[in-house]
Amino acid sequence: MKKNVKRILLGVAAAAAIACGAYMLLAPTQVPMTQVTPKTAELTFTVQGTMAGNRVIQIYPVVQGALIHIAVSEGQYVRAGDVICTIDPEIIEQKISQVHSAISGYQAQMQVWEEEHTSQNRTTEENQALQALLIEQGEKDLEQAQRELERISFLYEDGSLALTDVEQAQTAVDLCELALQTRRQELSILSGGGGGTQMRAYYQALIDIEHANLTLLEKDLEHTAITAVSDGIITALPVQDTNYVSAGQSVAELTVADQLHVETYVSTNDIDSVALGDSVRLILSRRGGDITFSGTVSHIDSTAEMMISALGLEERRVKVEITPDLSSLEASIGSGYDVDVQFLLYQEDGQLAVPKTALFQVDGGDMLWVAEHGVLQAVEVTKGMELRTEFVILSGLAPDSFVVTDANNDALKDGLRVAMGG
Repeated sequence: MKKNVKRILLGVAAAAAIACGAYMLLAPTQVPMTQVTPKTAELTFTVQGTMAGNRVIQIYPVVQGALIHIAVSEGQYVRAGDVICTIDPEIIEQKISQVHSAISGYQAQMQVWEEEHTSQNRTTEENQALQALLIEQGEKDLEQAQRELERISFLYEDGSLALTDVEQAQTAVDLCELALQTRRQELSILSGGGGGTQMRAYYQALIDIEHANLTLLEKDLEHTAITAVSDGIITALPVQDTNYVSAGQSVAELTVADQLHVETYVSTNDIDSVALGDSVRLILSRRGGDITFSGTVSHIDSTAEMMISALGLEERRVKVEITPDLSSLEASIGSGYDVDVQFLLYQEDGQLAVPKTALFQVDGGDMLWVAEHGVLQAVEVTKGMELRTEFVILSGLAPDSFVVTDANNDALKDGLRVAMGG
């Protein structure tokens, strides 16, 4: 009886061992997998930046001349419109007086002509020669007005002058063009033997030109008082070291605290991927959680600086300035705050991306292990953009597929049963 029991127990144990072995052979293999779903694929790089609170404006004169008064000192707070210094107006006043005399002279000549009408003291050739000289002078005046417009436009873009100054300079160019056109028409009229109406228009054109010159000189007279273009602090005053102010020479440096911007430095290896107007992501670390907001690249230096990296290595970096888009919640951010600046190199919606470790090669082709109904099969794919830890897959992979994340496993083979979601 005892022998029978013993035999039964041994049989049961043997059956259990056989069943266990069969289960182990047929059980699905556990391998790390991920389900690949469409997403926004991004490639970024991040550098550290610093909030800067000051905007510096160089104050340039519109006119030049002897300096007769300095109204401010370094460190002084000024408001927009406050006088910084004054240029001697005497020379401009003399020119204004000369223009008034010229206008009176032309008016007198036109009156004499109207009284005599046909009594001309100059021959047609003399009138043509005179008109040719006037045209030549008009061309010079136009060229000078165009150069002045370019200079004032540059100062306006630099923030040193107001839009009205640009508009005045453009008006001067327009008047010179009109005057030149009138003189050319008058030469044509004189060549054709013009009549009384044309001569009257000729004198009137000369008078109009002088009135235009008078307008410009009166504006120059107003600009002998050089004023601040914004509220701020005088942080440099080069005009105090001279007695003569020249156009294009800064008279004062005005530091304005009305705008925050972010300053950062980008490696020369990455700077080609950064352009003016690019959007960036700004990340401010705080104890209560990171604050993320956007910004726009507003300035890129033209030269690189040698700097020491966090690893102690020398590398060349280019200074980049970013104008942040601050919400009311973030408006309390001040100068000197450290901010991470994330530049976007690539972004595409609806992309399939797999870990780099999921790819392997067969005969030069890129492959993935894809599980379908719990069974592995090697699938050839076409890879696209390389991201930080992933590759974008352009073709060969269906959305929502399960992909083995680590292809470096000798046990992987076609037909291998795997545990889905493992």
